[in-house]
Amino acid sequence: TTGALVPCPAAAVPPATLRWYLATGEEIYDVPGIRHVHPNGTLQIYGFLPSSFSNLINDNTYYCTAENPSGKIRSQDLHIKAG
Repeated sequence: TTGALVPCPAAAVPPATLRWYLATGEEIYDVPGIRHVHPNGTLQIYGFLPSSFSNLINDNTYYCTAENPSGKIRSQDLHIKAG
């Protein structure tokens, strides 16, 4: 019911572009009121009712990347499981 905020902290010069992906490598997209990636790279999973549970969103593995002209780095996998 409370949701979660997951930062993707990265410091780079020039600034890095931050993106979130599913473990399959598919870049995630915003789902209004369910999942959102903020401009600062923080992934937000909103709270939900049990009837709105989705394996794709609420029980999945994510990772973030930070990329600029100097290169790209990938975070460790993060498993999000609502419970």
